[in-house]
Amino acid sequence: EEERFNILLEHAKLFNEVWGDTKNFSVIKKYIKAYISDFEGANELRQRLMMVNSYEDLVSLIK
Repeated sequence: EEERFNILLEHAKLFNEVWGDTKNFSVIKKYIKAYISDFEGANELRQRLMMVNSYEDLVSLIK
């Protein structure tokens, strides 16, 4: 699980670095499900992750 969280954070960080303010961060949300699909409690976690609006929000929720 930890490795996938780290990859998710790296993916989101790269998205943020490349697209920054030019694309809405919500674009990355469609990939979140793939990263956490088989985790215990994935449904609740996914609901919380869908509420994030920035890379910083994502980091604070996962860390």
